[in-house]
Amino acid sequence: MREISRTTRRIGALIAPIIALFALISCALAGTEDGSFCPTCPDWNNLDGWFEQKEAYYTPPQATTPAAQAAPAQISATPSYPRAWLATSADHILEGQVILDARSPEEFSTGHIPDARNVYWETLRSGDSLDPEKVEQALEKAGVNRSDHLLISGGTDDAAYLFWALEYLGQDNLSLLDGGQEAYRAGGHALVNGEDDYGNRSNTSDYAVEARTWLLVNESTLEATARSVGVQLVDARKSFADYGRIHLRGAIQIPAEEIYSDGRLIGPDALDELFAGRGLEQKKTIIVYAQPEAASLYWALRTMGYNVAIIDGSWWMDSAMAVSNIRPGKA
Repeated sequence: MREISRTTRRIGALIAPIIALFALISCALAGTEDGSFCPTCPDWNNLDGWFEQKEAYYTPPQATTPAAQAAPAQISATPSYPRAWLATSADHILEGQVILDARSPEEFSTGHIPDARNVYWETLRSGDSLDPEKVEQALEKAGVNRSDHLLISGGTDDAAYLFWALEYLGQDNLSLLDGGQEAYRAGGHALVNGEDDYGNRSNTSDYAVEARTWLLVNESTLEATARSVGVQLVDARKSFADYGRIHLRGAIQIPAEEIYSDGRLIGPDALDELFAGRGLEQKKTIIVYAQPEAASLYWALRTMGYNVAIIDGSWWMDSAMAVSNIRPGKA
């Protein structure tokens, strides 16, 4: 019996490393069937390398490339954003684009772009974070299909939040109307009044969300990502007092309002000066928080070619990464 027991232990000792090796290989191949690159499985230990592979894996949709919004040949071209197809000017709305207005129904009814469909950003949330099921229901109600080329309109933060939500949930053909309906009206176009004016919407919708997990940082991944040397945290709030009261350790404060001038995105040179001047690095992954302002920074950073993810909701305030510059008073 002792000999059998010794033999069993020897076999176990030989098998254990094999099992461990198999587990490591299984983790490395998570999300794939053949060991190829997994575009939906972020490598939090090597985000730079993973993002480079992901960018090569996905190709920009032809319908939304910068060429579709190129300036006329007779006009001198102005400096372009690196991902110019994510920002549409009121003079370059493409025929066939489905326009989604992210404002409240009350704001929408006072004046909106003809045929726009109202998808109020606040109704897409449960508590203070995005609810994918509510997004799917709202898009189905509005007659939106996955193949549609979507153009988001509204104010600043509200439109940017809907933009992020749709990009996170897998929408490819997507752009944000710079300046919203006000820029449209300033360009000499008439707005229309009324509620639920969905225009020539489809009677059916095949919309189904397919989350891009790397665009959202949750509670289980915050600490791992924030401690990576390839990550920078950005606080989008305007108030320095709020930032001082509580923020994430190491976060850089960049108020979202600084990316706008008269409701429109400032130029690429100005954005580059703003972001670089605050210490942001193109090769790093930027994590922005404090919604909905964070969504505006997300859109601007994406347009400038940064790799960006968002923390949605206020749960980060209770995380181990939250710190305060305010010292408690003496008793």
